[in-house]
Amino acid sequence: MKTVIIDVETRSCLDLRRVGAAKYARHPTTGIWCAGYARGDEPVRIWLPDEAVPPAIIEAAADPDCVFVSHNANFETAIWEHILAPRYGWPNVDGFGAGLAAQT
Repeated sequence: MKTVIIDVETRSCLDLRRVGAAKYARHPTTGIWCAGYARGDEPVRIWLPDEAVPPAIIEAAADPDCVFVSHNANFETAIWEHILAPRYGWPNVDGFGAGLAAQT
């Protein structure tokens, strides 16, 4: 199975620990500092909000054999759905929430 590991760094006027991932991700003051990602054994790359969507992300999202992996799956899922996709044009991933697994 192919994997893409992703970690998003954010900022907001809300306290994530107090409001939870869903409310935090939907809040208009929540934004992205950067996103780190790596396909399989490839080196980690950093995406910044003023850059185009990484081709590796577009390719992985179109590949039904690829799974996105994150340490905090609920958070990354909410950020992807409410910020990365609508604000920055990252592809919607069918079943992303179910396919995103916690990495141990």
